Amino acid sequence: MLKSISKIENVDKPTIIVGWSKAKSLYPNQKITNKEIGDNIFWTFSEKEKRTENVADLDKFKKFCLSKFEGQYKYFFLNPFEVNYSNIKKIIQKIDTITEKVCFFDGKEFFILVDNVVLGLNLDFLSLISFTENRVKTWIKSKNFEIFEGIDIFNIEGINTEHKRHLIPIINREKKYEKEFIIGYVLE
Repeated sequence: MLKSISKIENVDKPTIIVGWSKAKSLYPNQKITNKEIGDNIFWTFSEKEKRTENVADLDKFKKFCLSKFEGQYKYFFLNPFEVNYSNIKKIIQKIDTITEKVCFFDGKEFFILVDNVVLGLNLDFLSLISFTENRVKTWIKSKNFEIFEGIDIFNIEGINTEHKRHLIPIINREKKYEKEFIIGYVLE
C-alpha cells in the first residue's frame, strides 16, 4: 500500500520523507519541530535518528493515507425498512450497469462496490423480509460479481480494516485491476 520512491516527482498521493537530513536537503526552510512540509508531504526521523518517532510517524502516516483513500468513497447501508421500492429498483438498475463487479461477504453483511459507493446489505435485516443468505448470494452471482469471503482479508498490509469492512471490496478491486495498490509514498 505504501510504495518506496527515490525522488519526489509529480507525487499524486501523500508522501513521507524518512530522515531529517533528506527532508532538510529537499526543503531547506523546513523546521525540525514541524512534521508537515506541505500539502500531503510529511517527514519523519530515520530509525537511526529516532526509532520510536519513526515507528509512530509511519503508523500515523498509514492511517492518514487510509483515511484519504477512504474519503473518496461513500458508504450506504441499505435498510429495506427505510428505502422505498422505487429507490431499491434504481439501485438494482445501477448495479446492472457496473463493469467491475466486486463484493465482499463477512458472514453477516454483503458489501457491494457501486462506482464510488459501497452498498451494505445486512443479512439480519434482509432475513426479516424473507431474503436468505443463499438467495442473496445467488442474486449477486447472477449479476456476475466476484465475491470475496472470509476474515483473512481483514488484515491488509499491516492495517486492520475490521472496523472498516466496507473498504475491503474497494481494496480488492484496486488490487485486481491495478498493477499496484498504492495509497501513499515513502521517500527513503
